[in-house]
Amino acid sequence: MELTPEELNAGWSTNIPLGTYLRYVNIKGGVAEVSLSSELGKSAGSCAVTAIRSQIEKTLLQFSYISSVKICVENNCNQDEILQP
Repeated sequence: MELTPEELNAGWSTNIPLGTYLRYVNIKGGVAEVSLSSELGKSAGSCAVTAIRSQIEKTLLQFSYISSVKICVENNCNQDEILQP
């Protein structure tokens, strides 16, 4: 996910690895399941994965109808395996 020149000029930043793309978002019963491409899984280090997870969760939790977030990489939605340092 790349920031636009306008976003960069406004001082925005991202922790999402370059080349990552959104595969889908499903919302059911207040749970947002978001699947991103395999590039997301190439992040390493506890600080990096914590920042990525937080960025995704905070983005989705801004909507009042979302109470929790489940992050998937490709077809893997096992939370014990996703974004681990």
